[in-house]
Amino acid sequence: MKRYFLFYLFICSVFTATAQNYYVGKSSDGIEEMFIQSVTSNRSTNSLVVFDRLKPVEGKLGDFRHNAKTMADRSVKTKNFDKLGFYRRKVQFSCSAKKYRVMECTYYEVGGKEIDAIEFDSKETQWLPIPKGSLEEIELKKICR
Repeated sequence: MKRYFLFYLFICSVFTATAQNYYVGKSSDGIEEMFIQSVTSNRSTNSLVVFDRLKPVEGKLGDFRHNAKTMADRSVKTKNFDKLGFYRRKVQFSCSAKKYRVMECTYYEVGGKEIDAIEFDSKETQWLPIPKGSLEEIELKKICR
């Protein structure tokens, strides 16, 4: 019985780790790495909702923080980008249209403490074309097979 329990724990830990941090790749500029954490289907919009996590490539934390600050929407009121360690997004993908839109974004310090969180209204958030060579393009190919 004990062996089965240990085997069960081992299997759960393997699948949990895989499902929560599926490595997608690095950005073309070599500054960001992306991990898919979960994917769900949204039947009402015929799309996929993805939680992903972007973090800096080792040794690129300064560039990562600068890029995040530059790309941040005006609705981000935080001045704590100098503490940014990674961010997590909720992204909606339309596989057929090959478009995406960011629905939520949460910023975290290196240790995991939340810095800021933003949620966007679906009525006001536009679908964007997926740029060639982007992490979003790699993500789309992985989830829309």
